Amino acid sequence: MADIMDIVQSVDKVNMPAMNDEDLLELLLHQASARDLVSVNDIIVGMDKIVWHESKGIWDEVQDVNVRGDNKGPATGGFQYERSKRFGGSNAGRHAANRLYSVLGGELPRGSKAQGNEVKGRIPDVLPAWLDQYFGQNNAGVRYDKGEVPMKDLTPTQQKILFLGDKLQTPGLSFQGIGSSKWAFENHNKGLDAQYLLDYEDSMKTFKP
Repeated sequence: MADIMDIVQSVDKVNMPAMNDEDLLELLLHQASARDLVSVNDIIVGMDKIVWHESKGIWDEVQDVNVRGDNKGPATGGFQYERSKRFGGSNAGRHAANRLYSVLGGELPRGSKAQGNEVKGRIPDVLPAWLDQYFGQNNAGVRYDKGEVPMKDLTPTQQKILFLGDKLQTPGLSFQGIGSSKWAFENHNKGLDAQYLLDYEDSMKTFKP
């Protein structure tokens, strides 16, 4: 079964920087669909359901309360990915960006030269400018993750790309059942709050495809 890198590597590298966000989203949707035998439409509707529950479709939404009580919560964007511990969050937005980087064929440095397991990393063939800004590069050409990834600053399409990249690289995750309260609870909320299941079901009463 071909994955996104099989498709990417068959494209003329000269045209890679010109790949737009819609094309990249389409590639990731078809990768998820083919891998887990779920229709592209089911994945799209499933994402829409999660966004409706998390933010009522407000793509620049910011959670209104956090642990410091300053009315600026850790979660932002349509999918409400959390910022770092500085904001009382889990840094899920950063993790999603790193996973997308990997899905696109990149690799971040890890290990150490002293221990003999150093990996210097590599830059993906496809690296949109909006994603590239969240990765630095030192004088030796080694890439590293840089700063937070506030989802609210990205377009809806870019947020969907990050969501798919995140889930495609989550060990053991299947897109089967995406959009259900059980799937969202286990794979997006990470099973952290049982109330999420009830709240999600309540949100679906007003969801319109």
